Amino acid sequence: MFVKPGFGLLAAEKQRVAADASHHLRTPLFGVRLRLEAIEDITTDDAVRSEAMAATAEVDRLTHRIEQVLSLARSDSGSTVTQRLNASTKVSGRITEAELIANENNIELSDDITPDLWIVSSEGTVAKITDELLSNAMSYARSRIHVTLQREGGNVVLVVADDGPGIAIDERESVFQRFTRGSAAVAGGSGLGLALVQESARAAGGDATAGQSQFGGLAVRVSFPAAD
Repeated sequence: MFVKPGFGLLAAEKQRVAADASHHLRTPLFGVRLRLEAIEDITTDDAVRSEAMAATAEVDRLTHRIEQVLSLARSDSGSTVTQRLNASTKVSGRITEAELIANENNIELSDDITPDLWIVSSEGTVAKITDELLSNAMSYARSRIHVTLQREGGNVVLVVADDGPGIAIDERESVFQRFTRGSAAVAGGSGLGLALVQESARAAGGDATAGQSQFGGLAVRVSFPAAD
């Protein structure tokens, strides 16, 4: 395990400020969410319950955006601690967690994971990237998402493919820029998810690219240097 060099005082201060801001925002949001859940439980008015559920979803979306911003701040600070990780186990675990949401949305979530593929990365990076890609795919897939993890030469490659509208060819690079969204993007997104995926992959020595899936939708391909 080692710490990526370049983590100076300015970078440390930047990360500390981001972490403090994240904490002070998440704490009241958690309180708001508890109150909304209480309203959902005690109200007998279907309209009130529906509004409370919608507000809870907005709180969850905002909380996720805060986590994205904090992750990007960590990336900017260069405070990356890396270690040897079993990518197969990490990806499989995130797919299992996503299956309930997929079932609720009538989406077939399938996978082809080669076992025991190891990479060198920071703790949580693979899970974070997989979660972002699955969340993005859930927002656009019509009925199907397929995840693969394979060894390709000196890399371990993760691909999340869906059967949604996809991304236009001339937008496939720009969608990885912060706060940039494609022309077919659904309402409510932050434009941070794919940026977080690419920056996290590059911090681990890999990369992320977008293309067309075998189903006609989007396929995001993320590579990591294999740990031999």
